[in-house]
Amino acid sequence: MESGLLSPSLNNLSLIPPQEEKVSVPIQDKPHTVTTLEPGVLEKMVNLLVPLHQKQDPFFVPAFLCTYRRLTRTGQVLDLLFNRYAHFQTNCEEDEQVKNTLCSMIAMWLDQYPEDFCQSKDLTNLNKLMAYALLHMPSDRQV
Repeated sequence: MESGLLSPSLNNLSLIPPQEEKVSVPIQDKPHTVTTLEPGVLEKMVNLLVPLHQKQDPFFVPAFLCTYRRLTRTGQVLDLLFNRYAHFQTNCEEDEQVKNTLCSMIAMWLDQYPEDFCQSKDLTNLNKLMAYALLHMPSDRQV
């Protein structure tokens, strides 16, 4: 487990040492409500999505998908996820497993929260997802 994260739980958001500066992120649905998020925590949580989904953790990915909107926007999660998995090696079994895990997780996300991709007037999130899938996903597993 990465240092600074004690548990892959969304209930433990204040796990970074207190000397680091806190960032306030407005909640999308309530413009006057602010959630305090320690620097780097969102990125660490996004970086845990694929490994914990590979380990068949039944709680982390569904809990993250249900609650991340209190912390950030869908586009930022996609950016962090796609930047984390921006490069794959050809004919690498481990990378193929990561791609399959990403496909499975994204399919779950689309199935449970289609509004994260289809309610935007400009469909930016859906376009971002499709561009990534066309570039990186196996043709037989594309979302």
